[in-house]
Amino acid sequence: MSSRRNRHSPFKFNHIFLLVRHPLKVLRSAYGTRWDFKYTSSSGITSDVANDESLLGPEEFGKLAFEFKVLEWWLMYTLLGENIAECYIRNEDISGELFLNICLRAELTNCTTKDWASLQDYSKKYNSHHSGENDEVTWEKLESMDKTESENTVLHHARQLCLKFYSSEDC
Repeated sequence: MSSRRNRHSPFKFNHIFLLVRHPLKVLRSAYGTRWDFKYTSSSGITSDVANDESLLGPEEFGKLAFEFKVLEWWLMYTLLGENIAECYIRNEDISGELFLNICLRAELTNCTTKDWASLQDYSKKYNSHHSGENDEVTWEKLESMDKTESENTVLHHARQLCLKFYSSEDC
């Protein structure tokens, strides 16, 4: 795997929290969006995510089947976040109380005056992108697909990183 380039933000953050979503839920959502792994900046410049961040390198990333591109994307950004975050939060654990505690920890103002429970309800509907087809995504289905060596590597690494955040039954 290729090495990741150093990234420096023009911003300084006192606290960084990693919000982790289960990789199979990310894949299920990706089926709905059919994202092409391109990023368009606010200035209108489009770049290929793999050229900047892929653990495999852009050439190998380009050869991956869609499912494994999604898992590679989840891997690279989860690892990047894990390296800089002071803690992680699983998407499934979000609650009004957790939002309040994050706000307080981040030393933001007016934390106790917000309606965090309504934000929690809103977040349950956000970014689901379910297409109706391929909604049932399992590790077994991914294992049974005809895969390249790189795709096997991505699948193995995704399952290993998943175990850091979820139970062995979920990974």
